[in-house]
Amino acid sequence: MEGPSSGINPEVVSGLPPIPWQYAKFYLGQIWQWVTPHFIATVIGDGTRYYWRVSTSILNERKDTEDGSAYGSRRNNTPLDRNQLRMSRQEEYLPDVMEDYVEGEIFANGQTMKFSDAEAGVRETVGKSFADTLGYHWWAGRLAYTFTIATGERVDFEPYLGLRGRVKVFIDEEGTIEEYSGVIQVRNYDVLVETMDGVFKLRPSYIASVESSHTHGLNKAKKTRTVKGFVEPGCSGKPGFIWGTVEHDGPQCGLHEG
Repeated sequence: MEGPSSGINPEVVSGLPPIPWQYAKFYLGQIWQWVTPHFIATVIGDGTRYYWRVSTSILNERKDTEDGSAYGSRRNNTPLDRNQLRMSRQEEYLPDVMEDYVEGEIFANGQTMKFSDAEAGVRETVGKSFADTLGYHWWAGRLAYTFTIATGERVDFEPYLGLRGRVKVFIDEEGTIEEYSGVIQVRNYDVLVETMDGVFKLRPSYIASVESSHTHGLNKAKKTRTVKGFVEPGCSGKPGFIWGTVEHDGPQCGLHEG
């Protein structure tokens, strides 16, 4: 699974509902947690940067244990004490006796200089990892459908969902491009193209471009031919995405295709 991408436009997260964080300070800094039956999101600030993670959520079978000596004293009743205890239990991979759910396997994490970037990482992970029917897309917004493609561009695929379009994909280090035409969908961290020959699952990091077959203000796709070489006098192409390649989308190039 690919982790969330950096460089998220602040406009993408503006207007989204606030995450229902549980907040507390502890001896090493600050902690924010978002606890649900499906996942637990955590952000920890140590004064220099923010460390975030999203973990699977596991029902805490030890919550009602009477053996407080084995899993921590129930006399820790303040938010500060509870979060300090939670941190120590998580560091030792032991369950917390005071929560309904505890963290399981970590499936996405990262570190940032700003809290807003850490929060955006959480939003994107949650939006891409869980089905719409669970309701978490409410907090993710467009981040659930936005990916960084091979060119380094951040592309929002939501306008293409359910429409016929063309997706061009780099298939090797030579810069060879393969084109898929069909109905575009997004599932978790993959872009799907439903064609006459079946459904193709494409990794966004290999996608060169996406274009809708419906104009609606978008340019129609042009067939691109990628060859080895460099742009020289007499060449009708342009430098390709891969170094040492040239892309042609017009008449036959007399220099490279003659």
